[in-house]
Amino acid sequence: LDSLPEGGDDLDLSSLDAGSSLGDDDATIVGMPAIQIPEEPEVSSESGSESFEESVAEAVSVDDDEFDFLADTDEVATKLDLARAYIDMGDTEGARDILDEVVQEGNEEQKQEAGSLIERID
Repeated sequence: LDSLPEGGDDLDLSSLDAGSSLGDDDATIVGMPAIQIPEEPEVSSESGSESFEESVAEAVSVDDDEFDFLADTDEVATKLDLARAYIDMGDTEGARDILDEVVQEGNEEQKQEAGSLIERID
């Protein structure tokens, strides 16, 4: 702070001549050294797209074993659970829509359960 001019003093701009101008890409502050930013290497579109496609393929390729836990899932049983949750929340209309699907898609036991839940909400 000791090197700052006292209040009321003007900045000395005499070192700037009237003809000099800064370029559009020039972000130089007077009295500060310029920072050099390295340019990014150019990637040809052909090799770049191949490596991009390869990296996407690697990211997307998923071992089927990771989703085996879904193979044994009974969708209709899940819908029954969801309908019960809707009923508990008071959304009887949403529950009714799901229970109608269970009646169409479920086995006999699931259809009976859906029928009793429908009677309960009507």
